[in-house]
Amino acid sequence: MPMNPRLLRPLAGRSLLLDRYPDARVAYSLRRLSSAYSGPVVKVRRSSDSAEEDFTATEVSGGSLATWVGAGNDGFVRTWYDQSGNGTNANQTTSNRQPKIVSSGSLVLTPEGRPAMELTTTGFAVGANVYSGSYSFFSVIQPDLTPAVSSFDLFQAMAATGNASFFRFDRNNTRLVWFLASNLTTGFGYITQSLNPNAVYSGTADIVSGAVALYRNGAQGASGTLASWSDRTADLSLFAYDAGASVPFQGKASEIIFYTSAVAARADVEAEMQKHYGIT
Repeated sequence: MPMNPRLLRPLAGRSLLLDRYPDARVAYSLRRLSSAYSGPVVKVRRSSDSAEEDFTATEVSGGSLATWVGAGNDGFVRTWYDQSGNGTNANQTTSNRQPKIVSSGSLVLTPEGRPAMELTTTGFAVGANVYSGSYSFFSVIQPDLTPAVSSFDLFQAMAATGNASFFRFDRNNTRLVWFLASNLTTGFGYITQSLNPNAVYSGTADIVSGAVALYRNGAQGASGTLASWSDRTADLSLFAYDAGASVPFQGKASEIIFYTSAVAARADVEAEMQKHYGIT
């Protein structure tokens, strides 16, 4: 894929991901991504009394969150805070649609022992239009492969609205669809390799001047040409329904970062994420 000289490039001597690869449009994670951001990563509601509290990445991983939720109780994410500096937080105010982050007093974890959110119902509304002509989208998820589904159920993980999705998971065919839009004229964007139900996956969609490239765990799996996208002016949602999905994404998620310019060092960003989350 041709590279534009204005695309993002890493800044030397920086330790955190957004320090090295700045200018993300939105950035959500359960770890700290930027030295410029010292605020909370999530606002959590506990099941015992519906009290809500903010928690930093250190408080999530260090045990303070689980202690606050309490033994035998569950904790649910009400807000996933944007660490990009743009203040575009992801919210879910409906209690029975909030992802779980503490289950029966214990922090939800990936198989590698990293904090995660468990999603079974509709996720977050972001309330901001992030579309641009070129972008890079990074994600870390663990799809749930077990529930029974019909012959054509697409489980959406990130979308704008209608049928325009940044990536989906098709559980029936156990394949990841890192990009699906109203009109993808070549390739359609399926990554069809079989999936390990106990594995965590990094996924990237790169678009430069309409050319789409899709990656899973650092390896390119599909490419195509984006002809048009009728819903490109719509607000973003995470782990939500769209017209083509009978149920939302189900599984675990730890990180989503969205740049409205393509990242020249895409492979380096993915390598950093894979190292942190133990993805092989």
